[in-house]
Amino acid sequence: MSMGLVNQTGGDGGVWSGDPGDEEALEAALMPYVPRLAMDWVAGGTRELVKVIEGSLAFVDISGFTRLTEILAGHGKAGAEELTGFLDRIFANLLEIAYGNGGELIKWGGDAVLVWFTGTGHPERAVEAAWRMQRVMRRMGRLKTSAGPARLRMSVGIHAGSFHFFLVGERHLELLVTGPGATATARMEALAEAGEIVVSPALADHLAPGMLGASKQDGFLIASAPRVSPSPESEIAKPAGATAGRCLAAELRTHLLASPVESEHRQVAVAFLEFKGVDGALASQGDEVVAGQLDEMLSTIQESCSSHGVTFWETDIAEDGGKVMLVAGAPKAGDDDAGRLLITVREILDRGGPLPLRAGVNHGRVFAGDFGPFYRRTYSAKGDAVNLAARLMARAGAGELYASAGVVRRSRVHFETRELEPFLVKGKLEPVRASLVGGLRTAEVAKPVGPGLVGREVEMGLLRDRLAAAAVGQGGCVELVGPSGIGKSRLISELQEVAGAPVLAAVCDEYRAVLPYASVSVLGRQALGVDLEASSATVGRALATTVARRAAHLLPWLPLLASALRAEVAPTPQAEALEERFRRERLEDAFLQLLSVLLPERCLLAVDDAQWMDDASASLVRRLVGALPSRPWLLVVGRRPDGRGLSLEDFDEVARLDL
Repeated sequence: MSMGLVNQTGGDGGVWSGDPGDEEALEAALMPYVPRLAMDWVAGGTRELVKVIEGSLAFVDISGFTRLTEILAGHGKAGAEELTGFLDRIFANLLEIAYGNGGELIKWGGDAVLVWFTGTGHPERAVEAAWRMQRVMRRMGRLKTSAGPARLRMSVGIHAGSFHFFLVGERHLELLVTGPGATATARMEALAEAGEIVVSPALADHLAPGMLGASKQDGFLIASAPRVSPSPESEIAKPAGATAGRCLAAELRTHLLASPVESEHRQVAVAFLEFKGVDGALASQGDEVVAGQLDEMLSTIQESCSSHGVTFWETDIAEDGGKVMLVAGAPKAGDDDAGRLLITVREILDRGGPLPLRAGVNHGRVFAGDFGPFYRRTYSAKGDAVNLAARLMARAGAGELYASAGVVRRSRVHFETRELEPFLVKGKLEPVRASLVGGLRTAEVAKPVGPGLVGREVEMGLLRDRLAAAAVGQGGCVELVGPSGIGKSRLISELQEVAGAPVLAAVCDEYRAVLPYASVSVLGRQALGVDLEASSATVGRALATTVARRAAHLLPWLPLLASALRAEVAPTPQAEALEERFRRERLEDAFLQLLSVLLPERCLLAVDDAQWMDDASASLVRRLVGALPSRPWLLVVGRRPDGRGLSLEDFDEVARLDL
């Protein structure tokens, strides 16, 4: 049975290079990357979060893609093009059968696809499609590549019944397939071995007994295919309004509209987040409540990705929940992909929510490419690096992040970690080395390494003079401004070496820029004399003891001071009663008073990479700069000239050195 698909999209497989103002052409170019179910949902105009639909879902998993990706990876661009050709041909043949039987591909997920069937006879049509797809795979799965032979095989699990679909998220609308129907489908696929089709008892009830083979745990093997009537010719029609673009992450939209969209092997950091407990929550709390929880969870994930330059890649089904794949380094390469992804995932886990989450992160080479027939395409990442991230996730407990040794080593952001005992995973001959990744560690300005500073005598002379003036109570601030690598950090660290006075030093970074008082807390903890890595409770106890002994008048405002030091203390009536609009000013006043008590003599305060300072810290430091003329402190600030974070250009009393 063949299918006559008519291309009405105006696109040619997603690659588009027309007028960027032509919204209709933009929409048509994105249509192949979005399931019709999602586009029709958006076009309906109502903001429904959940729909329950009767149908059959086929989970089609193809094994062998990872090895194929790896053997062609060494052939560079030619290998990527060869792999794209194989993928295009195989999926064109498989999807022709699926769509010809009235199915729709609603999810690409790694090496698997989800095909959805509705309407009269959907169970029989799903099984007949899977049977014929297996036959095609047996014929096409033996590949002759430029790097040697390869073999692709397919396993299929199918369930029929009621399925929950959720269209959730803030930055883009993501179609989630989760709930008891998805769980049953995933369970059937897990039972199926290569070459097999396993169906659930609910689907088996729709088939003639002679079509069923042996039982396989709680499923049944398919022994023969039902005969179904051909579906009418399908037409890929234009969407009703702009819908496809709303269902794709911004980074993917931008990439897919570029011309050309090239396939390549590249280094990326990849993460999987898995959420659980959906089936029980649906039963106990109802569809609408769970839809709200999923909407909040997806919105949080999207927001964290956006904050740190990480791509929200795709979602996939899992038993009793689902998975979210995140990537740093594709489609666009960035700085410190490993660090950006780790901070993103850790931030998501720390925010928590009603549904438990766990995660795995890895770094390595993947095939990133655009493939599929003109009516249904994907921009996908495949390879062993992706598989290992999923394996790490599967070993993590609720709330835990497991990361490979490679991704932890590459990250320029430092976390609390605990190395795990090496363990074996499917597809790896050698044990995997990984760590449990906890919270961020606090950064300090590095001490100089190697020979002393050369060629900055004028700048160092000014800094020494300002430090000498601070010793007699004439404090001040020097701002070192210049691009990355010009020597700001070296000047600051050299001054620390020759200061002859207490030093409080901090380095800001882009990952902590969203954490209130992240930068100031480093300075405050050093002034308090507590370990930078001490727990918030430990810092709170030290703060309470010190304030009671040396600055008792500040005890009513202890919770405000604790906020600035990222510490935990008991609430006070005064702090509880303070209106929100007055809290920042009172906190800053209390912090400066405490600092005056703790630092009565000459002191050097050093802040580097201040372009990454969080807003709350920047406000407090600006208050500090205004008070410096009457304090015995020198504040030295290093920053890039881009105006972000902390900028002191409007202070006449600040000495600015442009490097």
